[in-house]
Amino acid sequence: GPLPLPPELAQAYELQSKRHEITSRSRAMKDRLTGKDRSDQSHRPQREEWMTALPSEKRKAFGMGPRKFRSSTFDPGDRSVWTDTPADKQRKTMEPQQQKRKEESIVVAAASKRDQELSEFVSEYNKEHRSESLVVLHRKRKAEERGDNNQEERRPFDREVDLDIPRQMSSSKKAAMMKQSAQSLKTKFAHGSQAFL
Repeated sequence: GPLPLPPELAQAYELQSKRHEITSRSRAMKDRLTGKDRSDQSHRPQREEWMTALPSEKRKAFGMGPRKFRSSTFDPGDRSVWTDTPADKQRKTMEPQQQKRKEESIVVAAASKRDQELSEFVSEYNKEHRSESLVVLHRKRKAEERGDNNQEERRPFDREVDLDIPRQMSSSKKAAMMKQSAQSLKTKFAHGSQAFL
């Protein structure tokens, strides 16, 4: 092989290479701090397009055509799942929930508006047609029917007469009434959505 350098030349060569290494490192650091260094981007590995993008539509079902027992063609569905970032996934999961909340708020606002209109209508009707309460009107009517005989004798309990009204409602009517009133409740602790029937 080649002969080694004489000791004087070897020391000079080593000193020169160290100087060159120090100056190149200081220049690279200065360029990096001032933003002039473009070598970082050039040395970073860049992925090619075929690694980051989905294949074309015509190749999407390659090898996925009908087989012996499958008569329909392959449908891959939503392809954006493959390229979505975590932020995109979170946004997609939040969109249906926000839409549902928006629809519920519209329904609640409409129901509350309807209830308010009905309560105003009922209060106006009561002012015009019912100046006195129904109990007072009923007592007056009964007093007129009785006439002078305000004292009525107490009569003994009679099962046929006293319990006649509840017997008139059949069990099927009771079940239908309970079912209709229970349908407005969605959960155990919910209340009806409307104040008026």
